[in-house]
Amino acid sequence: MPAKSKLRLYAEEILRCVDVLENDCSSRGVAVPDLDDPSPIHPNNDNDFDRNAKSVTDALNSLTTTGMLLNQSISNPVQSVRIAACGYIVSASLRCAAELHVVDLLRIAGPQGLHVDDLAVKCGVEPGHLAQILHLLSSQGIFRESAPDVFTNNRLSVVFDKGLTQKELDGKPKGHDVLYKNPESAACALFCHLTDEPAKSTSYLYEALLESKSPSPPTAFSKAFNTELFEYYELPGQENRLRRFNLAQEGAARVEPEDAIIKGFDWESIANGGHVVDVGGGVGAVSLRVAEAYPEINIVIQDRQGVVDDALKRCSAINPTAVQRGKLKFEAHDFFTPQPIKNPDVFVIKSIVHDWPDSSCLTILRQLREAAGPKTRLFAVDKIIPYTCDTESSETDGITFLGPATGETKSGLGHVLSYLPSVLMISVLNGQERSLKHTVSLYRKAGWEIYKIYQSESQGQFASQMEARPIGA
Repeated sequence: MPAKSKLRLYAEEILRCVDVLENDCSSRGVAVPDLDDPSPIHPNNDNDFDRNAKSVTDALNSLTTTGMLLNQSISNPVQSVRIAACGYIVSASLRCAAELHVVDLLRIAGPQGLHVDDLAVKCGVEPGHLAQILHLLSSQGIFRESAPDVFTNNRLSVVFDKGLTQKELDGKPKGHDVLYKNPESAACALFCHLTDEPAKSTSYLYEALLESKSPSPPTAFSKAFNTELFEYYELPGQENRLRRFNLAQEGAARVEPEDAIIKGFDWESIANGGHVVDVGGGVGAVSLRVAEAYPEINIVIQDRQGVVDDALKRCSAINPTAVQRGKLKFEAHDFFTPQPIKNPDVFVIKSIVHDWPDSSCLTILRQLREAAGPKTRLFAVDKIIPYTCDTESSETDGITFLGPATGETKSGLGHVLSYLPSVLMISVLNGQERSLKHTVSLYRKAGWEIYKIYQSESQGQFASQMEARPIGA
């Protein structure tokens, strides 16, 4: 009997995984997710898979890998690479749909959707051009063309929903304080940010890479904008982009498993009046969740002056009680300079280390080590990315792993979302995501020992929660 082809093996694995996912939904009495359903994913996952179940996450990960292998095996190689080379066109089209409020307009129109001619009038653009943009996005599963040139929302497009009303849209809102005033709009802020400044920056990635070994290597962002990222946001006229950038950090947090920031760290030990410093805390995405779960913890959010001003406004609107009680405080601070708060119970750094090259990370981490007391802990949130080949679990000695992934070492093959942020960080800041080995070594050089890691999954698509203690304390 001839051996099974790889195509058949791929198909059989896909069907095995589908069985797992259908059984998951059936056991919970929920429908299998439908791409045509425009309902947002519910917090209790009653219209989604149970992504906290290991058997489900294993099946989803295998489907992602196997589906990619099957698709690329049957595709014309030239066409496959051509599609990859044109990815920037999809990104640009996503920005058009988001900035023109297409999702909000389709939501208001109802399940029948809108003809592109009517949609173009509301958007103030040429209908033929908008039609081609929406055709492209629909071919990628974003939006649904229910009839020729008639479009409706679907499971993917609704993530761009800002929650705006018709009256608000009629007012032609421009300020991001209005566009992203609703909590659910944070995800849209993230995607609009990604398809704007970062997308333009990556066009210069090759030119920046050629100078990457120079004493002061430029970023792709600096080549695109003639200044660096954070300096750019302080320029006159960029107030809206700065506000959107800050909200994008909250949007990124919303993409992560909702309870990871709480489950991932030992907050209970400081629940009764502990002191936490959220270093580079943005507009309070992490601190707000901690303050809600542990209202007696004292938290100081540190960031640039303009950012903490926005953080005060946002936190006052979302959790006014914590602000009024002084449980949430705000302080302007540059984390490259000496840390003014000494000996807290916890320093928190979320999505900070991945922003910077190793030399800058060492400065940031050493400033915290200098300010730490013997019992201070560092709670760090960043991605740990795998290789795209199978590896041995040889980098985990002395580290306790918690969470659904429990320290598994798996290939990231097919999981492009594991690696996109790393190349993005190279482009805008010369930073990067790091492997476990790289991460542990970097923290150790700065005087911190990572001893516990909570992982929601093992492919590096979501951030890991890492606890570290001072070395030699």
